[in-house]
Amino acid sequence: MIQRIRREYGYRYGIFGTGVRANYVGVHTYVIQVGQYVYVAKQLLRWRWSKYVDLVVNAPVMVAIEKGKMYIPTENGKEVEATIVKTILKQ
Repeated sequence: MIQRIRREYGYRYGIFGTGVRANYVGVHTYVIQVGQYVYVAKQLLRWRWSKYVDLVVNAPVMVAIEKGKMYIPTENGKEVEATIVKTILKQ
C-alpha cells in the first residue's frame, strides 16, 4: 500500500570540461507498506525525460524487493528501480 509520495526537483551544478553545466536532478520518494514492514525508497531522476511511476496513495501496488533495491512495475510493462533508504517495522 502506498502511504506517501514526495517529489523534489532541481539543478545540480558541476564543472565538466572547460565550462560549468547544469544537470537536471530529481528525487522521487516512495513510502510503501509491505506486510509488517514500511519501506522508504528514493528514485533518482537523472534526466529531464526520466520517468517515475505515478501511483495512487492508499492503493495496493505490486513491488519486488531485492538487495536494497525496490522494483515497481509501470503500466507499459517496464520496471522502475528505487533504492531503499529506510526499513521500518510496523507495530
